[in-house]
Amino acid sequence: MSFLNTLVTLSRQLYPTGRAFKMPRLGFLETLHKALGESESRAYTDALSILYNILPDSTNFTIDDIRAWEKRLGMITNESVSIGDRRLAIRRKMNFPDQKARQNWRFLQGQLRAAGFDVYVYENRFNNVPRAIVINFGDSTVKEFNTNNGSYLSGSDVTTGGIMSDPRGLCVEGNRIYITDAVLLKVFVFDKTTGLHIPGEDFGFGTLIQPYGISIENGLAYVSGAVSAIYVFNVITKAYVMTIGAGVLGNPQYIHVKDGVVYIADFSGHKINRFNSTSGANLGAVGTSTLASAITPYVDSGKLFITDYIGNKVSVFDTVTGDFLYNISTDLVQPRGLTVYDGKLFVTSFATDTVIVFNSNTGARINYLDIGPSNLSDPVSIAISPFPSSYYTRTALEVTGGLGGVPFEYDVYEYDSSDSGEDIYQNIVANHIDESIDWQFVVGDNLRSTFFIGGPTLGSFANIPIARKEEFRQLILKIKPVQTIGYLFVNYI
Repeated sequence: MSFLNTLVTLSRQLYPTGRAFKMPRLGFLETLHKALGESESRAYTDALSILYNILPDSTNFTIDDIRAWEKRLGMITNESVSIGDRRLAIRRKMNFPDQKARQNWRFLQGQLRAAGFDVYVYENRFNNVPRAIVINFGDSTVKEFNTNNGSYLSGSDVTTGGIMSDPRGLCVEGNRIYITDAVLLKVFVFDKTTGLHIPGEDFGFGTLIQPYGISIENGLAYVSGAVSAIYVFNVITKAYVMTIGAGVLGNPQYIHVKDGVVYIADFSGHKINRFNSTSGANLGAVGTSTLASAITPYVDSGKLFITDYIGNKVSVFDTVTGDFLYNISTDLVQPRGLTVYDGKLFVTSFATDTVIVFNSNTGARINYLDIGPSNLSDPVSIAISPFPSSYYTRTALEVTGGLGGVPFEYDVYEYDSSDSGEDIYQNIVANHIDESIDWQFVVGDNLRSTFFIGGPTLGSFANIPIARKEEFRQLILKIKPVQTIGYLFVNYI
């Protein structure tokens, strides 16, 4: 039955029964209803046709409709893209007609997924950044730096001005920063969060003579200095506990206590002396045949790292056997202080006013990360504070560290997870439609980003049809937050 006959039949059924309402076939009343039905039928057909032409999720939305709507909406037309994907893109545009930049990463993710791209967006804001605290011997200040990109945290320095005279060694323990002063002859204590001095917690005055190094373990502070002994204090009561190494040490420098063993550098003796931290028993020395001088020891993961100031190197020994393992010397000139944190070895290079960073497991220099070349003057001691510091931008190299984690070696754009060579490829979206003029990278670039786009977890890869590559890039450029750069962890397939 046609739609017109259906309307006439329905009209007959709506009239009351009886001769007064009889509708003779081919009579005037039936003809009137047929005319009305034809008008309603045309209206219905026209409305259906309009719906077919404007609803991209309809199976009747043809290729001609797609082309027409892409033109109306100012979209990219790419005939190699599947009809289904082009329908999704049109639907996204209809649902979100205003494509002005929005300042929330969720908006960008919603837009991309609505267009049929199976990707996730990650906001690049990570606050839990360890700080490198460095004693600046040149002006007797204590400065703080971001350990992930080397930037100087202006305004976050430990407040030593007018308080300390000659800061030498430091140690971070709990919510406190302990700093020795070789002139004022005591240990100053600062709040780690605010950087402010806590006068009531200072200790050692009247006992210490030219204190240099300090290390804390199990509630005891071990302080070394020019006097040939190590003084031990209770960090809670500030009371003097005992002396270690008297009569054994020649010219003690800095100190590190780890797992019940006190490691103390003897500069003129060219060695590291070891003592039991509880009994003070002498456990022997390390490095006598290898070191030209010894300044700072640090123990991590079964290795003893020692700065050799005269030898311009860091020497590494096995903590169990005492055997020499290897030297680290790349770019070091008169190294003084050192520490290890999260797989990184931080070494103060006194003569170059820089903290140079190495891989603590391999000794390889981390080329993209130097600390303080324009903000330090004769750096001596360094410690790492894991307390969250100010906002910073995570680098792409950090995110992809598990995928190769070496400095960029070529001016390339795409980072393909299938690439197994030494070169790392990085795909970015900056502020240009033409990717050939987007930012290029070279060795040593400290790469920063405002957002990452990739797979279901940060650093994992998403698959994008290669036919939709330009559409994908340009869609990001249209809707991403202004003045931002995005790194794409994608494989174009």
